[in-house]
Amino acid sequence: MKNITFLMPKIDLELACDLLLSCGAYSTTIKNSEEEISFRRMWIDEPGEKRWEAWEKPSITIIVDLETSGEFLANKLVKYFNLSSTPNYYEKNIKNLDWVLETQKENIPNKISEKLWILPVGSSQIDCNAANIFLDPGSAFGTGTHPTTKLCLKWLSDNIQGGELVLDFGCGSGILSIASIKLGCLSATAVDIDHHALKVTKENSLINGLSIKTYLPENLPKKRFDIIISNILAKPLTELLPKFQSLLKPGGSLVISGILESQIETLKHYYSKYFSFVDSKVEKEWGLISGYK
Repeated sequence: MKNITFLMPKIDLELACDLLLSCGAYSTTIKNSEEEISFRRMWIDEPGEKRWEAWEKPSITIIVDLETSGEFLANKLVKYFNLSSTPNYYEKNIKNLDWVLETQKENIPNKISEKLWILPVGSSQIDCNAANIFLDPGSAFGTGTHPTTKLCLKWLSDNIQGGELVLDFGCGSGILSIASIKLGCLSATAVDIDHHALKVTKENSLINGLSIKTYLPENLPKKRFDIIISNILAKPLTELLPKFQSLLKPGGSLVISGILESQIETLKHYYSKYFSFVDSKVEKEWGLISGYK
């Protein structure tokens, strides 16, 4: 693993973080000179506030695999933001740990609600009256500890009535698909752009005695769902609006998360042509919005 630090021009650093994550970065850190403002993805501002606009020397530091090219990422920034010059950057090798797995191993078992527990593989069932999910994160995001995952799990726990068809778009570890079935839905379909995430979802479903169908987005069969739940980033969520509109049954529920509290109203407005939102939840400045078609 290595760090790459980009010395950034005055552009939308939040959007730059999204771009770098989509290119394979495991995490991002935004700094103003030597002062660290936040860790992982982006920091949180009040709605409409963009503190970096006043910074003289902003930078973004990312964690990537050793083979990832800093030049490649710098050129991506140039092309995406139409920069007049390539940002300067420097690299530093770091201890080769699986940061996702190391973090997640420390955080389960995890009680989501009275109906739902997340447990490490090999442990015993904790509550025989609740749904117990046994999980090996396997380097795919989703053990229920991140606020957005927890918000999604709580929504499923509160709203699944039984017999629904659920689409989990951006499935990661498969935790939302597994929870959906354990809580009573008829079936869950898991979709991700990452082949590894689909593999981990399959493995975790088998650990839990389930068989969940997994697909790349382009291979998803044409059918409609009662619930679509998607815990990803704001930018791809805006791009997925037409797909979600076509895949959700009339009257079906849409649940989107992976967004900041400051992005909730923007996403609600963007989706308002096709969906009516009835609720929003916030945990540690991360948000979830839910509504119907």
